[in-house]
Amino acid sequence: MLAALDSGVPFLLACALTRADSLCFFFVMWRALLAWLTSASSDSLVSHHDYIVTLEGTTVGKSFTRVVKTPAKNFWFIEDMEIVLRRGSELTPMFVRMDNEETHDGSMVMQHLSHQLGASQSTDTKWHWNPNGTVSTTSRSGGLPPVPRLDEAPAASGLVGRWKSELQFRQHAMAGLNESVTVTLRPEFGLAPVTVKRWRLKTVQLKTACSSEAQAAVVWGCEIVGVPTNMTETYDENHSTLLEYVMDSPFGRMESLLCVGEEAERRLKAASADVVKHTALPEIVYSVAAKLDKRIPEMAWPGASRLGFRVSHVKGMNVTFPSCGFQRAYPVGDDGKIVDLIVDINEEPVAATPEESNDAEYLDPCSMVDNGDPEIIKLKSRILADATTDEMERAQLLRAGVRRHIRHSTLAAGFATASETVRERKGDCTEHAMLLTALLKADGIPARVCTGLLYSLTGGASMVWHMWSQALIRGRWRDLDATLEVPFHAGHMLSSTSSMLNILSLKTTEMEMLNQIGSLDVQVLQQESRAMPLDAVPRHRGRPSLEEL
Repeated sequence: MLAALDSGVPFLLACALTRADSLCFFFVMWRALLAWLTSASSDSLVSHHDYIVTLEGTTVGKSFTRVVKTPAKNFWFIEDMEIVLRRGSELTPMFVRMDNEETHDGSMVMQHLSHQLGASQSTDTKWHWNPNGTVSTTSRSGGLPPVPRLDEAPAASGLVGRWKSELQFRQHAMAGLNESVTVTLRPEFGLAPVTVKRWRLKTVQLKTACSSEAQAAVVWGCEIVGVPTNMTETYDENHSTLLEYVMDSPFGRMESLLCVGEEAERRLKAASADVVKHTALPEIVYSVAAKLDKRIPEMAWPGASRLGFRVSHVKGMNVTFPSCGFQRAYPVGDDGKIVDLIVDINEEPVAATPEESNDAEYLDPCSMVDNGDPEIIKLKSRILADATTDEMERAQLLRAGVRRHIRHSTLAAGFATASETVRERKGDCTEHAMLLTALLKADGIPARVCTGLLYSLTGGASMVWHMWSQALIRGRWRDLDATLEVPFHAGHMLSSTSSMLNILSLKTTEMEMLNQIGSLDVQVLQQESRAMPLDAVPRHRGRPSLEEL
């Protein structure tokens, strides 16, 4: 049951940061939620299970799953997780809650996703199914007004709600089947139907985290189709209780272990002491940076106009990078295991696809990037007060304006929305990217957020995970990085893009990104540094050879 919750965790962990004094929030919020949930009528409770969450063997938090039967005879399925990790010397509290309501036959009524990263405000997205076959979606950040939209209800063969899909799996297992396939909806994937595959592995004697005696248990392999992560689930003999869930995340082995009573309290208190002392907690940023085989000359890289990288996976798996913006990707060989990236800001950017050019998502407001926020519109107007109508000039002015507006560069903002950032005026690369994307959209320029890697000298020459923006101008996606003194340089490797319509509705490219975090081998082929405008006339028409770099 926890597979869906944990599948979105790695993406969130890469961005979340906060101060040590937010530790109290972690435990107070957990107890308040638990007290509220247990206040429901006992007659309506179907099941409730608590879990200790560990990363690389260290307790980092707690989660629970809960099923309640509502007065309307519907079933309410709830998953909740709160963990604390370390990014450099900073702490990273993360809260995620997902729930859905469905009828007894598995028809959807509602689903909900709430998340809070670091010191940022919580962001909520709710989907309500309408009788006419549509879904009303509202997203809200903090106390700001909700951002509504109307979508078609998803349709897929065998599609049922979360609780019904769990019952289907239990029926398959108890019937002696060795494989089970269910199709359901999970809030972190928005309205996209999700196929869950499970296969029976073995029967074991398992002693749970809070039990002194071993019990018979059945281990299943688990795959959420499209999520490149190894997962296993271990159930009791009747398959009524998930005893243990294990996922190989980009940050290490993450486990959710059934744990109740005094032992759960003891382990949480021990984890709390470690959080306060900053000891034992896994570090999730520099530990997953891609170390370079050589250093790019310091005087060259800030204005680097052209760089070549050869990228492979340390485990020999396939690597996927898009040709997009100033980046062009060229597979080496036919097996997909090595790719050459050429980032050249003197070239015309790669042309947008017709689908991208007509996609309303890149102009529509959402909770993370609300370009309809009056404060964002006000800042946009102030920055562009003396601007011409040229879109490229306006985009560059907005980029520079974001860099001036954010006065305090800090990791403590966690993963704040554009609306928070325009008011708080602080943050790191994620806040710069969100605010710039919102300003561009507010000016009528289609825009999106980019996730990838940036050249850094922190801890030695390496590529660290980073966020920036792209603007669709003259039919091409143009990269803009509001954290830099220059508009952009070639020391970027683009992994994925997102409209941020739903932060956890991870697209295929973002799922592939999860498989790359902490697992890339990067070689610098050659570099070139010249002061050239970003929209210069192209110098090459075909693929340049590595010798030309």
